[in-house]
Amino acid sequence: MREKKQRYDNIDLLKAISILFVIIIHGCCTTIDFWNIPSLTNYVHYAFRTILSVSVPLFFLCNGFLLFERELNLKKHVKRIVHFIVETYVWAVVTVVFISVLTGESFIIGGVWQVIREWRTG
Repeated sequence: MREKKQRYDNIDLLKAISILFVIIIHGCCTTIDFWNIPSLTNYVHYAFRTILSVSVPLFFLCNGFLLFERELNLKKHVKRIVHFIVETYVWAVVTVVFISVLTGESFIIGGVWQVIREWRTG
């Protein structure tokens, strides 16, 4: 019979809070130009968004804590990272093609490389 893993209720709670923060920040927090449109509402919105921005680092911190109990399997981690990178690029290509079909714009590789070069050079 498998040994039951120890659960950390506080860590689970922090992970749940960070997941909720990510959902909130993506769902209802738009970009506010509080420099050019000063108002108390914009300042409160910016402060709220700043508090919510801890969500992803908090989630990684919790998962990093949970990794301390496991033995490091470097081959497995490298394989998972490579798999994740490949999935990300495939999904990016599918998304770009889908958006180009919806908008009617042509997808040109040269344009993508130009954007990447401009981004890298600043």
